[in-house]
Amino acid sequence: MQSFDFTIARAAIWWEEGDVIMPHWCSTCDERFYPDLAARRLVYCSPVRIEEAGGSMLRVLKFYSRGFRIPIDSLAAVMARTVSGVNHLENMPEHEVAMVITGLLREVDPLIDPDHISHLASHKGSDDGR
Repeated sequence: MQSFDFTIARAAIWWEEGDVIMPHWCSTCDERFYPDLAARRLVYCSPVRIEEAGGSMLRVLKFYSRGFRIPIDSLAAVMARTVSGVNHLENMPEHEVAMVITGLLREVDPLIDPDHISHLASHKGSDDGR
């Protein structure tokens, strides 16, 4: 569970054979799992793991579309994780950085529907040439 990215995902169930007479289901969850789930709050946990940069950002979009909201510090941490996956940003103009990150997000989820209203460019000339 420590490798899961959001508190609302940090829950697990498993079947434990244990006693032959009394096998049973077991479960555990993060202490914030239920409060954050009930509040529809998306709290990022900054897991130590190897992941595609941008994976958690796409999950933010998915959860946001389902009515979840993300605290600003969690959003900043997700953004930092995304940007850390791109090298040599310091001398690049902002619009080029945006194009690189857009491509990175599409690479993480190639099934993303580029024509969906939430995935359309916000203004003319800001998409990646599609």
